[in-house]
Amino acid sequence: VASTRGPSFLLLLIGVALLSFPRAHRRVTLAGLAAAFGSYLLTGHAASAPPDWLAKPLLLAHVTFAGFWIGALPLLAKALATPSASARLARFSRWALVLVPLLLAAGVGLALLQGMTPFGLILHPYGQLLLLKLVFVAGLLALAALNRLVLTPRFARHGKPTPLRRSILAEGGMIVGLLLATGFLSQTPPPRAEDHHAHGGTVAASGYSSLTPFGDRLALITLTPAKIGPNELRLLVTDLEGTPRPPLEAVAVFSLPDAGLENLRRPLAREGDGFRFSPLVLPIAGAWQVDIEVLVTDFEKRSLRFSISIQP
Repeated sequence: VASTRGPSFLLLLIGVALLSFPRAHRRVTLAGLAAAFGSYLLTGHAASAPPDWLAKPLLLAHVTFAGFWIGALPLLAKALATPSASARLARFSRWALVLVPLLLAAGVGLALLQGMTPFGLILHPYGQLLLLKLVFVAGLLALAALNRLVLTPRFARHGKPTPLRRSILAEGGMIVGLLLATGFLSQTPPPRAEDHHAHGGTVAASGYSSLTPFGDRLALITLTPAKIGPNELRLLVTDLEGTPRPPLEAVAVFSLPDAGLENLRRPLAREGDGFRFSPLVLPIAGAWQVDIEVLVTDFEKRSLRFSISIQP
């Protein structure tokens, strides 16, 4: 099972690096845009949210309108030194008045499809990253308003490009932060995914169960009956839509430091789409520390940590 998280984030970093050169050739700018926005289409949650017929057009619109805005900035910065600068700025401003509200509307629609609420912006990790992204968006809108209402008319009257060029460069810096925030956001499970699995996952009749996101995967672990003596440990790894994505290997490491028990390793056996170890004999009650080590690919290993209370 291959994970696209690493390649997508690498592609994003390449795109951001290419866009960081304000005087780069147009082809370099276009390559940077293609890499940055292609990274969001390679992996993430936006296009996979139900209903499919709404999520995909919203994402396409959001990416297209954002690409227009971001791609236009270096071209405008170069155009300031040309005689047609005022006409180009006016043309961009007219287009922006139409496209920026559509960009924001598409973004709000995608956030709602992910199950985002006002409280989620503060309490949920996905919401916190979205809030960071909105800070950058607010900064960009403030600079855009400054350009349109103050700096562009001043440039048209006096022909001095320096203040406007500095403002455009500041927009570019905010866009770099915005792209990085969006990259992390695309790798964070949204409330929609967690709610879907919390209601649709298998929960043991007695014992311990936990659904934990890690990267672009979800891990459902159950320990039954979570008492002294023989237990059954099960692990199921899925993607965010519930499709099983079993790792190559899985190992559970049990420790109870208070009792001097450390690193009791138990390789889990593959069973169908999941993994299982039984009987798992736990001799002492207490708060056991459980590390689940999963080999996602030959080159990628991830670890999850749980605290499980074993009853007498």
